[in-house]
Amino acid sequence: MERSVRAVPALDFRRVDAVDGHAPGFDMNDHLPRGVPPGFKTPTATGELGRVGCFLSHARAWEILVSEGHEMALILEDDVWIDPGEAAMLNQIRSLGAFDLVFVNRRMVKHRQLLAEADTFGFFAPLDEVYRAFPKVLSKSDFDVVVYGGKLPRAPGGDAYVLSRAGARALLETFAGSRMITHVDRWLFAASLGIATVEQMPYGPRRYAELARKLGRDAPLAAYVAQRPLAMQKSGAVGGSIRKTGAPGAGRRVFGHWLAAVRRLGQGKA
Repeated sequence: MERSVRAVPALDFRRVDAVDGHAPGFDMNDHLPRGVPPGFKTPTATGELGRVGCFLSHARAWEILVSEGHEMALILEDDVWIDPGEAAMLNQIRSLGAFDLVFVNRRMVKHRQLLAEADTFGFFAPLDEVYRAFPKVLSKSDFDVVVYGGKLPRAPGGDAYVLSRAGARALLETFAGSRMITHVDRWLFAASLGIATVEQMPYGPRRYAELARKLGRDAPLAAYVAQRPLAMQKSGAVGGSIRKTGAPGAGRRVFGHWLAAVRRLGQGKA
């Protein structure tokens, strides 16, 4: 991971310490972003602790983006690698003007490929349009049984995305208002859609419609999906919600995240 991120010298990379949900005495209320009131009940199940830790690690990166005043940042989980040959797309993202979030991971690109008209949107497809395509191609409005040139990932994926400062604020406000924590991949997707989008398309994927309503965003974010991936997970990587294995001596894996401020974009070769 570190070798691939250092291959893009025009970006200011830094490692964001992970929130370890399996640390002794872990209390999720000790790791909430500023502005999110405490009072959460910390789960006890291993899988839930992993999901909470992963979500709060992402929220920590959002908070850094806002507090340090960056214009935008590339946020990466530590089990992905960057394709330096695609780094120029960050300049294209800047050319979007006002935006909140752009998914640049392989999993979301695969979901975009469900669109028959995918290439008509240019390099960035609005997330709303990707969502509208799902009811046409998904069995039982779900991700679990889809086959599209091979089985699609069950979750859209939050392993690599570019977030603006305005987008980071919107995500933090959504978290504070909804007090809802779940798998960060699904949370990001549903938070980007908003209730208005969901209500216009009642036959969309059910799990995301329900989550979007719980999150309570009235309008969708200005969210997009890139035409090609900038980053992708390593083959056989452990999922972001899996922090502890049952194998003897295996111990636990604690994720770190990477935040790359893109304010120096254009000064290097990327």
